[in-house]
Amino acid sequence: MTINVTSPAIIGTSSDLDQARQAVKVSAVKTGEVLTNYARLVEKYLDLTNAEGITTKWYERKGKLGAEVTEEKNRFKALFPECAKGEKPEAGQFAYGTGDVYWQRVKVASGYETPAMRAAKGGTEKKGIVEMCRAELATMLNRINKARADKPEGLDRMLEVYEELEVVFCTLGGNPDTDLK
Repeated sequence: MTINVTSPAIIGTSSDLDQARQAVKVSAVKTGEVLTNYARLVEKYLDLTNAEGITTKWYERKGKLGAEVTEEKNRFKALFPECAKGEKPEAGQFAYGTGDVYWQRVKVASGYETPAMRAAKGGTEKKGIVEMCRAELATMLNRINKARADKPEGLDRMLEVYEELEVVFCTLGGNPDTDLK
């Protein structure tokens, strides 16, 4: 049995998709509507629909079918020139990971559900949500620990934030001695 998959092809770039991508960069601080518009156009060009009308969302495409998605992601992320990991952005640069954060927001605007969203929607026990929160806090605390060791500027404020986060982390059952690096 042969299944034909149809999708509007984007060879190179599409002008309305290019414009929407550029709009995201220009208004990176007020992204709600702009990201939604861009997400709709990504859906228009990258969602796949087979002969039976079943649609595969663009963010679910993998392997050879995901090549166009990867190309679009690379074009999108190129709009956010980032500094190296652990360095402070210079003029015209974004913090490390900014492009990935905005790409994730585009996926969510297209209907992608993060693991935390799926857990909350699925009625996961409170314990599971607490564990996810604790894991996120551990990540933040570890980043602050690294930054604290590397850069003395703003240390006082960072220490205050760290102490507040550590209290929340411990309240959620975390152990700074074993859970933090």
